[in-house]
Amino acid sequence: EVALLCKDVKDPAVLALAEGCTALAHLANDEQGPAEKVLETSLKSLNDADGKILLLGALQEVSFAIGKPVSAVKAAGDLLALERKRGTKEGIARALLLVSASDPGATEAPKMAEEAKQQFVSLGDKLGEALALIALGKVQLSQPTTVSTALQSAKEAMNAFGHPAGQGFASSLMCLAHLRQEDSKASERSAREALSLFQDANHRAGQALAELLVRKSQQLSQKPKECKIVIDDDRVAHVEISGVCTPKSLEAVLQALHHARCKEGVKAVVLLLQGSKGPVSPAGYPGTAGGLTAAPDSQALASGTFLLGLRTLGLPCVVACCGKIAGPAWGLVLAADYRIAAASSSFILPLWGPPECFGDLVGHTVAMQLCYTQGPVSALTMLEYGVIHQCQKGEDDTKRAAAEVARRIASTPSLACHQSTTMLSPAIEKYASLVARGGVRA
Repeated sequence: EVALLCKDVKDPAVLALAEGCTALAHLANDEQGPAEKVLETSLKSLNDADGKILLLGALQEVSFAIGKPVSAVKAAGDLLALERKRGTKEGIARALLLVSASDPGATEAPKMAEEAKQQFVSLGDKLGEALALIALGKVQLSQPTTVSTALQSAKEAMNAFGHPAGQGFASSLMCLAHLRQEDSKASERSAREALSLFQDANHRAGQALAELLVRKSQQLSQKPKECKIVIDDDRVAHVEISGVCTPKSLEAVLQALHHARCKEGVKAVVLLLQGSKGPVSPAGYPGTAGGLTAAPDSQALASGTFLLGLRTLGLPCVVACCGKIAGPAWGLVLAADYRIAAASSSFILPLWGPPECFGDLVGHTVAMQLCYTQGPVSALTMLEYGVIHQCQKGEDDTKRAAAEVARRIASTPSLACHQSTTMLSPAIEKYASLVARGGVRA
């Protein structure tokens, strides 16, 4: 409609405005090629400086939106050159901001963002200053050595913005800085603050961004942990393990268990299994994207190797389950001879692993139920199915009960589980062998 209204107008600046609006309309319709073509054709045929400034601004926006940082930087650089010739402070400040925002990793980006900030400060433009601080923060965040400085820029932008949506973006930048510092609690706090601000502003795109950052923060807290082992005076090995552990720590614990069995006469093993506390998928990986956790397939192979090593020791095994049990954590549950779970824990179905082993492990009727059911199931339901043997009130009670059972087994050498452990677990050995050979993929 703007293009039709301006069709008969001879003013070059008005015609440039019409072409810019047409290009942005193409971009809104996801017509990226026509949007660029309209602007580039108009720039070649236009000699008016004001008109070129309008078109270059639109071209920078289009190039940036479709993921062409080099083209965006070139358009912003040409715009800055024209604005410097024209000599208006507002135009120069805006052009500097566009140059720094087009490619935060560029060499000149920090200098441009800082100059844009100073220009807006001298103009008394709080909104421009806040936007320049956001651009400066993004530039600093792209450099590993200036993450703390990026956090400070985001805080300054938070104070400079006078609108909830702007404050939400500043809080999102703070969250990203905390993520780079691997501070999961601070990042989740900033992400939730951003979500609240975007909700106040009724900004849907911002809400989606904040929700994504909340999930990323929770994923960071669930990155692979180190598996640890402690041996008590009753010759019981207590292994602290999570659903997703580093392969090296799993290997170290197996070696320690083998040494303890041969040299110290360990009689039983307690697996203190801590499941995920945040959102988790049936595959058991709360954060496989962005390098926050180990690769799912390599973790699955490591889990199968650990289970094989654990059963090869020939020691009775008791597991204490807490949190959300999913993915490879299921193997640790099924590998145990005696299973205890906290009432607050939940088990994410369907069951993870090779289905041909489930019938021998938990019974064919229960196995079918566990394979067809999807979503979280309570510990009480698992007790009813017979998958676990005890359900305790809290995590401390669960760990205490598991240790007590293991000590009772260790102090009674005549128990059958001491005499024929390897004969009692052919199903779990088959399960672990299939996983270790890569028969299960996340």
